Amino acid sequence: MKNKYIQELNLLRALACLSIVLLHSTTQNAAVTSSVQNHAYQFFRVALCYATPTFILISVIILAKNYKDNIPEGFWSKRLQYILIPYLFCAAIDVMIVKNKWPNTDVSQKIIDNFIYGNHIGWFILVILQMYIIFHFVKKSKFDMKIGSILMTFISLAYLWMLRLPIPIIKENLIWLKLLFPAWLGYFAIAYLFGTYYEVISNYIYKKRYYTILLVLISLIILYIGYKGGYISANSRRIDIIPLVISITLLIIAWGQRFTNMSIINFISGCSFGIYLVHWQVQRYIAAYTAKLTDNTFLQVVLLFIVSLIISIIIVKLLSSISIGEYIVGKSNRNNKWKEEATYVRR
Repeated sequence: MKNKYIQELNLLRALACLSIVLLHSTTQNAAVTSSVQNHAYQFFRVALCYATPTFILISVIILAKNYKDNIPEGFWSKRLQYILIPYLFCAAIDVMIVKNKWPNTDVSQKIIDNFIYGNHIGWFILVILQMYIIFHFVKKSKFDMKIGSILMTFISLAYLWMLRLPIPIIKENLIWLKLLFPAWLGYFAIAYLFGTYYEVISNYIYKKRYYTILLVLISLIILYIGYKGGYISANSRRIDIIPLVISITLLIIAWGQRFTNMSIINFISGCSFGIYLVHWQVQRYIAAYTAKLTDNTFLQVVLLFIVSLIISIIIVKLLSSISIGEYIVGKSNRNNKWKEEATYVRR
């Protein structure tokens, strides 16, 4: 029965990982071609921003499902080893690459921005660590999440709305305000309840799986209305992207139960954390070359996506083969058993 549950979460994690690589392919390609894209292209980018919150959702679902009663010994030691240390490596590597590509960079300021403010591709790890702290608090304090989830969701929505206000102090400090836990509490609340009652909810949405398609379409309409209304920013802190994150999660968990275990899905899922950390730097170096192979923007993005994904996977697997590698790109799944130790680094 346990293997039933891992296949849809692996599918969801793999899809989120690929979506992030594709989103950043559009970003990096535009950076080297300076091309002006149409509204459909830009809206596609906005929609792909569902991916990072989905990683956060998966993380809390797994925690809530596996630790319903208490938190085991070694809970923090493993996460500090395979989450925090890769974050520090990622921050340091980004400083070196930025200095190499842009020699005039203020290294001291870049170090502060990266390590303290998370101003690099690994920023989401700081969010994940805060989710772990909240989870630890909820379990230790026996906090009633049936009531708390409503409060958390309200705080999250209010905070996200506040971040959009044209207030100088907010704009000046947005670099770190966007990382603070209130922005992500709503996802925590939803994922915690989902993980706690995973069997019941997953069985129910499987029976109603056709409705999940409708929910995704409605969520895309809501997102498009916001986009057409002038809210064109492509980031994962949009209030109107929350329905899309939830509906896609429901869709994949519902329909994913019909899939047999697929090696390619499990493979990408197992490498997803490392791919997330590596792909941005790979794209920085190869985007200029893939863009030269064709004048078609669509093909440029597809080529960058495919090539950067392959190179990222190779780097992750090579690093995973050495003892220090797991502290750089996290642990990769070496099997498909349902256990938290094999999935806690997947975002």
